Amino acid sequence: MTTPLQTIETDRGRIGYRTAGSGPDTLLLLHGLGGNSLSWEAQFGALSDGRRLVAWDAPGYGGSDDLPESEPSPDDYVASLGAFMAAMGIEACDILGHSMGGIVAARFAAHHPDRVKRLVLSCTSADFSPSGPGFAARVDDLRTLPAAAFGRQRADGMAASTTPEAVRDRLAAIAASARLPGFAAAAHMLGRSDNSELLKGLSLPVLVLSGSEDRIAPRSEAERLAALIPGAKHLTIDEAGNAPYAEAPASYNGALLNFLSRR
Repeated sequence: MTTPLQTIETDRGRIGYRTAGSGPDTLLLLHGLGGNSLSWEAQFGALSDGRRLVAWDAPGYGGSDDLPESEPSPDDYVASLGAFMAAMGIEACDILGHSMGGIVAARFAAHHPDRVKRLVLSCTSADFSPSGPGFAARVDDLRTLPAAAFGRQRADGMAASTTPEAVRDRLAAIAASARLPGFAAAAHMLGRSDNSELLKGLSLPVLVLSGSEDRIAPRSEAERLAALIPGAKHLTIDEAGNAPYAEAPASYNGALLNFLSRR
């Protein structure tokens, strides 16, 4: 059963989200460039015992309005995240940012340290900017390819060689639902992302996760990312590419539960 989509109005437009569980702690889930709030179905059941999970659709994705800015910066996404948390009544929470979402999550934690308890950076980078031309090519692909072909291309780019076809199909279906304005805005933002200096000032528990076969944010990049953050821990998920939340959910969820249960 798919977790239902809900929407909420914020002072920066409507945001779509899915939620599961309840409890004193909230885990906010931020998806990647080729994802949306549906990316986290394997986490909704496994992590929601005694905890509230909230997965947003980034601006321009799923049930969310496009950003007000035509050429957004990472800080524009940070502003939308803050507006979403305020509308949802979330004062402070744990945040998991995957790939693109990791750029936003780390930057939010740097700018609003009182609002983030623990931070998970999943298959992401300190700075995606050098890959900017690659992101522009993905926008061209979305513009020119049939949706199904685009989705399959992105799924094959994310998945490890051992990823089952059913998982690839799910990744492809989610990527195929991308809307050009939102995807293009996010790709533009990633081409301007550099959190390197901000990461050095983080002072909260941080877990960096990488996939053993990730070609988008490889393990070497995760090691560099973790080295920039005081006290950060790095863990690699085996037999996973850039979508370990779906490719190896048992290992991924186990790592999250272990990290989030520490006080």
